[in-house]
Amino acid sequence: ALPVATALQLGKGFKPTLIYSIVFSITDIMLGLFISYYLNV
Repeated sequence: ALPVATALQLGKGFKPTLIYSIVFSITDIMLGLFISYYLNV
């Protein structure tokens, strides 16, 4: 729900909000994978 909330704050319409949401979601997933890999969790 966090990427959607962030996108709703930044987006000025449906399409920009959708794009922001996708970008933030992918970024969160990649950061989570890298952090868990390097912390050996």
